[in-house]
Amino acid sequence: MVQGLKFVCSDMWKPYLQVLAKQAKQALHVLDRFHITQHLNEALDEVRRAESSRLRAAGKAKAEQLKHMRWPLLRRGSRVRGRVRQKLLALWTSKLATGRAWELKETFSHFWKYKAVFWAQAFLDYWCFRALRSRLEPMQKVAGMLRAHEHLILNWFRAKGEISAGVCSIKYYEHAIVEVQLEATFESAWGALLARRPAGWTQLMPNPKGARWLAGILKE
Repeated sequence: MVQGLKFVCSDMWKPYLQVLAKQAKQALHVLDRFHITQHLNEALDEVRRAESSRLRAAGKAKAEQLKHMRWPLLRRGSRVRGRVRQKLLALWTSKLATGRAWELKETFSHFWKYKAVFWAQAFLDYWCFRALRSRLEPMQKVAGMLRAHEHLILNWFRAKGEISAGVCSIKYYEHAIVEVQLEATFESAWGALLARRPAGWTQLMPNPKGARWLAGILKE
């Protein structure tokens, strides 16, 4: 059905992984960076909310350090400027759990800068080691998740330089809804869709990261 695919990209939802392993096992399966970042942000925010509630309940002055800090914490650190950045750095140097969780989240961004699989794996192992020893349960869960999907995460580096800028998502219905994000050239993705689309509905969803946008619904 999708034998012509060379690369597939998805998040870590188990049904996606099962379908891709069965239907597109010849393709290099890459996990989406966006969803990994989303898990890190959710873990950080969980740490912040729990600590803020705990400090306020105890009447601690340190609760003020977390006030109005949700969005600065979730933004990429390099994009935060001025007084807010000073507050972030003060939070980082404090002994608050939120500061440690933020540092872990920011450190992980360096993972994507590696070019060799060997060094990317070494960084991932060390980051997971630190996260598991952090005593921050949400971050420990993320580390466990990353270790469980390490091979698929490292495929991002194996595919680097071979995937074009064209990105499209194919959503089709066959007993259940399955979404497969395909990273390929516009032409190859379009050709694969027309030649091998499954029975039923096939929907192309626009993706702003793609070089060209596809939108429409085809029905056999």
